[in-house]
Amino acid sequence: KTIDRIVDAFPANMKDMIRTQLSSSLVAVISQVLCKRVGGGRIASYEIMINTTSIGSLIRENKTFRIDSAIQTGKKYGMQLLDEHLWKLYESGQVAADEMLDKARHPGDLQGAGAGSAAQMPRSCPSRWRPGRERPCLPSAVGWPHAEWASAPRIPARSARRAAWG
Repeated sequence: KTIDRIVDAFPANMKDMIRTQLSSSLVAVISQVLCKRVGGGRIASYEIMINTTSIGSLIRENKTFRIDSAIQTGKKYGMQLLDEHLWKLYESGQVAADEMLDKARHPGDLQGAGAGSAAQMPRSCPSRWRPGRERPCLPSAVGWPHAEWASAPRIPARSARRAAWG
């Protein structure tokens, strides 16, 4: 989003030139979101993108929608997605589940797959929860109370979840 905001600040006839200049001169982009910390206060969640040759070519070719996958591939360079950091904050107990989902770029991915983590966050109902709707709830068949999200057991794999819930 940050790259698109920078490019969109210029007139349409200059956008290609700006993309080319950005792809060659950009070193890194660090974006942050402030979240409410459990117990009071705020904590920052970060997205870090380092300009590699693949990211530079995506910027130049106006394929910024593919930058997320390049960030996932570039973890060895220190890159991380916002949703991954939000998930780490949630797992460490620093951020509540509803705050994590409110600030996430892709809340459905966090609900279903735990931002790429091996641990799984229990699915919520309704399955298409979005910020502004009622708070997430867990399937009644499982019987976990809302207040125990942080201590809820994790389901190791999607296939195990299908077997357990039918």
